[in-house]
Amino acid sequence: MTSNCGLYLHIPFCLSKCVYCDFVSFSGRENAFSDYAEAVAREAAYYKEKCKDKFFDTVYFGGGTPSVLPSLLLQKIVFALRKDFNILPDAEWSMEVNPATVDDEKAEVLKDLGFNRISIGMQSTNDDTLRFLRRAHCKSQFEETVKLFFEKGITNLNADFILGLPDQTKDEVVFTANYLFDLGVKHISAYALKVEKGTPLSKMVRENKVNLPDDDFTCDLYDEFRKAALKKGFERYEVSNFAQKGYECRHNLNCWQYREYLGLGLNAHSFIFGKRFHNIQNLDQYISRWMSEKNSVSTSRRLSKDEQKTEFVMLGLRLEKGFSVSEYDNLFNEEFYQKNQDIINRLQQQKLIIYDGEFIRIHPEKFYILNSIITEFII
Repeated sequence: MTSNCGLYLHIPFCLSKCVYCDFVSFSGRENAFSDYAEAVAREAAYYKEKCKDKFFDTVYFGGGTPSVLPSLLLQKIVFALRKDFNILPDAEWSMEVNPATVDDEKAEVLKDLGFNRISIGMQSTNDDTLRFLRRAHCKSQFEETVKLFFEKGITNLNADFILGLPDQTKDEVVFTANYLFDLGVKHISAYALKVEKGTPLSKMVRENKVNLPDDDFTCDLYDEFRKAALKKGFERYEVSNFAQKGYECRHNLNCWQYREYLGLGLNAHSFIFGKRFHNIQNLDQYISRWMSEKNSVSTSRRLSKDEQKTEFVMLGLRLEKGFSVSEYDNLFNEEFYQKNQDIINRLQQQKLIIYDGEFIRIHPEKFYILNSIITEFII
């Protein structure tokens, strides 16, 4: 891989844990904030020499809720990254924030640290739903946060939105697309709700305390949202992501286009140095390892050539434009079309994919069976 790389930072702290969340994140661990920032800084220093020939054009702070960290600790981490890595001057710097964790001072700090893209966890425009989800904010706080970043000159804003919530209607998702456009949001990540094992939501469903829409209706909600977003000028560039032209998330695009990325922090995943690896999930162990200068990698493996081919196709088909056949051919030294000609022709006849001689992509109306189509190309 010779292209630029992405840098990901996992900040595993939140004000409160949402009912649907199974990410590696914790509430009530403020006592670990300072040591965690120090551990991340030490991990960055560990990779300095290994990455001396790498150039990073995206930096993404995810979580958890990165904005829950005090400004001085965010500053410490950013300074460590700038010191230890070759981050390009025009890099995209993204941070996920919860509206309840941002005030004028925090927004100003983020701007001064170089963040030029903010992803705001809206999830719903319904305050009753937000309370059910145990979100730490309300709709008005979300609006205030959008306005606050605009005032600071940060206009590249994303809003996260969940589809398939209890009592959610088609009118509501259409309203949401229009509402976000009117607010000036440039990017929307619209995800279908997943009931993950071990979450409070999973228990509620099991005990029949909440009724969620079935998969078919959730697909209908997605279609309604997609149509409404398209009418407002948002382009779907990935199955769950919509953006005004020029505001696509460069960090996520790099991942879907099979570019390298390095993950720092608890449970962070990496694809670099010809390997996939990820860090341990225990917060105290992660901190103690780096305090004693020990590596925090949990598992690491080199992908076989067939696994690399499968990942390239699988990730590329998530994109609206699909994947480049010539890039595949150059990367793996074989001709994709010649090897898969029968499959490609059959899927085209079934109007499931489109092949224009360069890109293979999912038919715009068939993304709801994306996984089934991907399995046709499993190497």
